[in-house]
Amino acid sequence: RAPAPYNPPRRYLPFRKIFVGIMSKLDKTLQLIEDAMAWAQRPVLLLSGGKDSLLLLDLCEPYRERLHLVWARTSEVFPHMVDFMRQRTAGWDFKELVSDQAAYFAKKGLPSAIIPVRQRPHEKPSGVMIQSAGYCCKDLQYRPLVRYVKQYGADMLLHGQTVEDLRLLRLSVPGLFKSARETQLVAPLAEWLSDEVMDYCRKQNVDLPLQYRTGF
Repeated sequence: RAPAPYNPPRRYLPFRKIFVGIMSKLDKTLQLIEDAMAWAQRPVLLLSGGKDSLLLLDLCEPYRERLHLVWARTSEVFPHMVDFMRQRTAGWDFKELVSDQAAYFAKKGLPSAIIPVRQRPHEKPSGVMIQSAGYCCKDLQYRPLVRYVKQYGADMLLHGQTVEDLRLLRLSVPGLFKSARETQLVAPLAEWLSDEVMDYCRKQNVDLPLQYRTGF
């Protein structure tokens, strides 16, 4: 009996085979974007500055004249990211939301995964206040985004979260935008893996921030 053929693990597959799989997902992604843009009157693309949303921005180039971009950041983001995002979005209808991180920490406390009972903000400790790490991202980025999207009157939101992101329900865009019920959420990269996004960006020379080019 002839030995069964050896099927190597995914990580050892030749890049060409992996890229063929990515391209089939790409076709579906482009169709999702096209279908959403066909009916949306006030479409918005949420940007994080990461590879996923920047890939989505690249794929949305045909809709530059109709698509509104929003990036929510804190006052303490790395300076190179501010320069990069402003250059990357030049020529687009772009809105930059900035939250005062230092003032927020002074009022609410420093973020931590572990909080001693007596250091909780509502205990009014005499020393340094500490808050749950999950609150600061919501308060400094997601809540300003939700408020802005409602004020803008967006009827459709494109976001770049991948299959791994969407598994974290509490931190996913659908979970955080529950109050924006009048806005349709569209996730064109919902079937992509993080590694597939990175592979595609490298293959297609998608412009990414410095940290990706230096291996971080």
